[in-house]
Amino acid sequence: MCVSYYLAAAANGLQNAMSSSYSANLIRTTHLTGTSTDIGIILGRVLRGNKQDLWKLFVLVGLAVSFTLGGLASFYAVQKWKEFSLLFNAGLFTLIGAGCVFYVWTQHDISIAQAATGTWSDEHTAEEMNHGLAKFTAGKISTSSFLLEMFVMCDRHEMVRSCPCLCGHRLGLQTLLRACSML
Repeated sequence: MCVSYYLAAAANGLQNAMSSSYSANLIRTTHLTGTSTDIGIILGRVLRGNKQDLWKLFVLVGLAVSFTLGGLASFYAVQKWKEFSLLFNAGLFTLIGAGCVFYVWTQHDISIAQAATGTWSDEHTAEEMNHGLAKFTAGKISTSSFLLEMFVMCDRHEMVRSCPCLCGHRLGLQTLLRACSML
C-alpha cells in the first residue's frame, strides 16, 4: 500500500481536529455521519415547533452539500491525477493555516512563533473577566447579564484559540456556578 494513503488519513485527522476545535465541535469536515444525525435531530425539533437551532441546520446542510460536492470533485481529480490530487489540498490547508497564524499574530500583538505554536498568554481575557466579575459583585449588572457577558467573551476568545478560558483564569467555574444558583 502506498504511503500517500497513510498520509491522507493523517491529514484527515488533523483537518477534523482543527475544524472541530475552532467551531466548538459543530463542524466536522472529514465525515458525514455526525452531521447527518444532527440534521435529523434539528429537523425533528423544528417539526415540533422548536426553531432555536435553526441556524445550525443551515450550517450543517451547507456542510453536507459541500461535502458531497467535494467528494465528487475528489473522485474526478483522483481519476485524472492519482495521488498528486492531494497536492491541491495540501496547498489549500497550508494557506488556511498561514492565514490563521497571520490573524492571531495581528490580533494579539504577539510574535509569529507564538501565534504558530499557540504559546501566548491570555492576560487580556483574564482582565476582561475580572472586570465583569467586579461589576457583578458590586451589583452593577444582573446575574443573567453577567453570565451572558462571560460566555460571549469566552466564545469570542475560544474561536481564536482553543483553550478552556473559564477553567484557566482567576474567575473560575465556581464563580459561574454560584451565579447560576442565584438565577
